[in-house]
Amino acid sequence: MTQSQLLARRRLLTGALLLAVTLPTIGAARAANAFDGTWAGVDANGETVQAIFADGQILGFYWRGDYIEPTAAKIGAGGASLSFSFSGGQATISRTGAGMTAVIHDKRGESRINLKKD
Repeated sequence: MTQSQLLARRRLLTGALLLAVTLPTIGAARAANAFDGTWAGVDANGETVQAIFADGQILGFYWRGDYIEPTAAKIGAGGASLSFSFSGGQATISRTGAGMTAVIHDKRGESRINLKKD
């Protein structure tokens, strides 16, 4: 093999390695960006929910008339959902096209709410 062929092969392998290292980071950034902004909605009983996200993390959660501290937040496989706990319950928020859907479980049962970006 000539020196120019070896050099070309080395560049190809370097590019493939760079791509292999970068792709997971791009996917994680996309998943995080899917959960940016303030999202809100109202359930069938008139209860208001609001979720505030930045960089794929939930910063604020408003439910049943109060801001509640979200804990143990975790982005689901594929980055399409984010689950977390709060005092008295748990919630999962999933991307649904341009919107989001929240499924909240607490002492009053389960609530499903379509969220829109504020």
